[in-house]
Amino acid sequence: MDDLEIEVKFYCPNPQKTRNLILEAGALSEGRFFEKNTLYDRGDELFHRLSVLRLRQDKKITLTYKEPVPGSDPAFKIVKELEVEVNDFDRMEQILCSLGFQPVRKYEKWRETFTLGQTKLLLDGMPCGAFLELEGRRGPITDLAARLGQDWNDRIVLNYMQIYEILRKGEGIESRDFVFETFEGLTINMEKYIDQFKADKVE
Repeated sequence: MDDLEIEVKFYCPNPQKTRNLILEAGALSEGRFFEKNTLYDRGDELFHRLSVLRLRQDKKITLTYKEPVPGSDPAFKIVKELEVEVNDFDRMEQILCSLGFQPVRKYEKWRETFTLGQTKLLLDGMPCGAFLELEGRRGPITDLAARLGQDWNDRIVLNYMQIYEILRKGEGIESRDFVFETFEGLTINMEKYIDQFKADKVE
């Protein structure tokens, strides 16, 4: 199904080293851009369905809906993804609010996108550190992770807000928004949390 998004993440304590390995593997950079993301819900309707409705602004504006795929391979993060480009962030938000949806959370990142064959490699600078996301088909993802020196047992299938919830609870952070301003003045030892992110820890 073309609407399936299949991916895994890895935490990158040394993003420059990871970037060098990506380029050595022959991947081509499409540029690095700042992303602003807003999540919407109607009550807790989407939250209880484990679904996501997101409006993103980087070099373009994109509305995305994601929902779980029952019975999918737990070794990967697999969701049904429907996406459309829009030309006005504020007007799209007005439409969502008119339908009963409200902005509930925000998150930000710097993302550099690479392509290698049919696989996307996304090097993300999050407020808490860097992550590598591999998106494509299962076989090439597994092979590419090995080529980039990533231990498959360290893979992450959580989304970024799930990762942030682990950090929020562990660090006592009040803000629900995973944005750079929230982390100003904070020093977090990510090694304390990496084990909780791993795929084999996800129920």
